[in-house]
Amino acid sequence: MTDPEAIDLEVVAAEWRLGRLEAADARRFALRLLEQGFTGPNLLELAGTPAFALGRDLAGTVERAFAEAGCALPTREEAGLVLSREVARAIFEGRVEPYEGAQRIWTLAYDVGEQNFVKVASFVGYASEIDDHPESLPFYELRIKEEAVRLLRDVAPGG
Repeated sequence: MTDPEAIDLEVVAAEWRLGRLEAADARRFALRLLEQGFTGPNLLELAGTPAFALGRDLAGTVERAFAEAGCALPTREEAGLVLSREVARAIFEGRVEPYEGAQRIWTLAYDVGEQNFVKVASFVGYASEIDDHPESLPFYELRIKEEAVRLLRDVAPGG
């Protein structure tokens, strides 16, 4: 993203699909989209929801707000890949240690629950190997960094 304050709708939609976006986060998301020029009755409703009412079911409002922003909600597997790519980017950029990133991707694969989530299986394998053989950490961290580059290169945004 060129604007560090801009919202990456694809990432936010992926977080929503996997249940990682809380109501308060959804409200902040709506406010940011309104600031960026998006509009619509659901964005306005979500942005104007008082804090005490954020616990009520806002799923329909949030999903319609994504539509108003021109963002289709991903499948669970697509969402897992979107968030896995974000972790891979953080590994590549050095913002996340390779082992920690591999563990995050492992958690995403588990959360997605897809048996065929093979595009990130190597991260799961390397994190598991580090758990079993911590003395080999440098070797596996290098492999994880290589896998991060592969994921960024071979898996298109959106899965």
